Amino acid sequence: AFLQGSDRGVLGTSELTSKGFRWETVDGRQQHDLHELQRLLLDALERSLKHCSDVVPRLYRGSLARRVTCRSCGHVSEREEDFY
Repeated sequence: AFLQGSDRGVLGTSELTSKGFRWETVDGRQQHDLHELQRLLLDALERSLKHCSDVVPRLYRGSLARRVTCRSCGHVSEREEDFY
């Protein structure tokens, strides 16, 4: 809301996307949600760090545990998922 009412101009990302990450494809010119942008950034980071292939997964990989309990019978369903 603050940016909509301000006189500030738009902040371009072309230097980051075309020069920093060398995105010459449609990926650099499309609007993405945060999850898509994160995936694209991490993919680009992995490509640029080929010689250290385990750095990005070691820093950004995790796991999410989901637990659902039935209120009627008390049955518990658990599932663990990796995320990146």
